[in-house]
Amino acid sequence: MKNIFMSAMLFCLLAALVGPAGADEIYVPSNSPAVGGGNHWPWNATSSSEWRFQQLFSAKQLGFKGGVIKDIAFAPTSSGTHTATRFEMTMSHTTASSLVQVWAANLPAPVVVYPVAPHTWNPVTDTWTPVGLTQPFVYDGVSNLVVDLRYSGGKILNGFQGACHSDSGTATTILRSWNKGSGAYSAPNALSWNRNLGLITRITIDVITITGSGAPRPGGTVVLDLTAPADAGLVYQVGSSLGLGPTPIGNRQLNLSLDDLLLVSVSGFFPSLFQKYSGTLDPSGKAQATIKILNDPRLIGNQIHSAFLTLDSKAPQGIKSISRSFTFSILK
Repeated sequence: MKNIFMSAMLFCLLAALVGPAGADEIYVPSNSPAVGGGNHWPWNATSSSEWRFQQLFSAKQLGFKGGVIKDIAFAPTSSGTHTATRFEMTMSHTTASSLVQVWAANLPAPVVVYPVAPHTWNPVTDTWTPVGLTQPFVYDGVSNLVVDLRYSGGKILNGFQGACHSDSGTATTILRSWNKGSGAYSAPNALSWNRNLGLITRITIDVITITGSGAPRPGGTVVLDLTAPADAGLVYQVGSSLGLGPTPIGNRQLNLSLDDLLLVSVSGFFPSLFQKYSGTLDPSGKAQATIKILNDPRLIGNQIHSAFLTLDSKAPQGIKSISRSFTFSILK
């Protein structure tokens, strides 16, 4: 497992606190499903039975919460039913802060979270109504996120008017692009792009966290609590560094620097200082690691940053999930 982590670090080099233990919710802009004006795009199948729509969220809007996205929900302004004979949803990390006209350019690392299939959505007025994803998306917590949906054969039934609450009237801007009409499902470009009036959103996520407690002083001990509920049973690797990088790993990034401390902490050469820095997450996706701080007053004032990876040979670069960093200062 050390070799996998070190290989990831080499790839990066060449290429270049307590949180909830289970599913969490991310709200943009707030947890109220009744804020903002109504936007009929893209659920208004009366306007067109064929649509494509993209929406961009910044890492800041998502609270920098890394984890496994399990579902996404919007906030309808009326109740009823929306059906589509062909529906698909895709998500992608991106470093871009705006959307361009070409759909594919906004999806540099696409992951299909609802493979092409018929879809029925049952919106409820002023209520978070989930889409019902069938595949998860591992969100790194530091990148921006693009959500792409498209459908054909769309219909609105049982009183649904096709509108959902948008960012209109809120202090938050949610960027969107859209295309509608015959051929929109497969069209390469948007008709209108990088506009506001994006739909307010709730994202259900299994959070990946690293937090710490203890005595951050010379001769003291800091215990790191690792939580990755969706990665239960996987091998993990913790690393600590003096800087926050970031260090790229494919289209993702690790908020640690490739410095001597990181290399030493993952090497396994000093197990008395960096205890349980590698191992296997328990059935609930938890583990603990420990830093033993040398009893040297010259260390006072230094900051130590720590993060962890979960390893899966089937994942890109062999890394399934990347936590955010946890930082502490060495005190007197």
